[in-house]
Amino acid sequence: MSNEINLGYLLKILKSSLWKIILFTVIAALIAALFTIFMIPKKYNSQIEFYILNTNTEAGYTTSTLLSATDYLANDYISIIQSDHMLEDISKRLMDEHGVEYSAKDIRAMISSETKTTTSIFSITIENGDPYHAYWIAGYIAEMAAPVIMEFSKPAEFTYKDKATGETIVITIDHVDPVKVLRNPTLNEDEVSPSLIVNTFITAVITAIIAYVVYLLIDILDSTIRTEETVKEKISHPLIGTIPEWKIHSAKKD
Repeated sequence: MSNEINLGYLLKILKSSLWKIILFTVIAALIAALFTIFMIPKKYNSQIEFYILNTNTEAGYTTSTLLSATDYLANDYISIIQSDHMLEDISKRLMDEHGVEYSAKDIRAMISSETKTTTSIFSITIENGDPYHAYWIAGYIAEMAAPVIMEFSKPAEFTYKDKATGETIVITIDHVDPVKVLRNPTLNEDEVSPSLIVNTFITAVITAIIAYVVYLLIDILDSTIRTEETVKEKISHPLIGTIPEWKIHSAKKD
């Protein structure tokens, strides 16, 4: 004997277990919300955007060539910003000026970066559990990035192979700042994670699906025959008769 799985059957299971599914979903969503609010550490961020300057002095060096080399330059500059040479200086300044202790490794773990395609812009984002710490570190990076990058890359030549033409291009670096701060960091006291709405919604949806599947499986695996309708659903033979249920009551003696 087996239940035929069709839309009507699925809707029947949903209708019969709807209130239980809703109850479990509400409880799970409430637990997820409370867990998000009280248990998951809050994170704040501060972001700096840098513009890669055309530091080449050769007349044949064009904007299109700079854009083609931006990915290479941006990745080099980001690596320099995340180097111990710079982060150890930031660590020392944090301790001296704010009494906050982070190692270079700690600061590196807070940094994420992004390069914007077909532009000369890249960004550095600092994420920390304290909005002021994120802002201070981002401020130091904005202040120190250009001179530190210049220290590593000037005077120098940067060589890369153009992906489209296969041509090897040499960029001669001049003695000017290689990057300019396009957007200074700001103090952002609005948390960026965790998201209460997202966590609650995802938990509610997953709980509702799991609860429905559980009740569906319980019904599919249940072979108990309780009513005439159940017999008709499970077998194709006509119903001949039923066995009556007798209730025996003992006579009361006066």
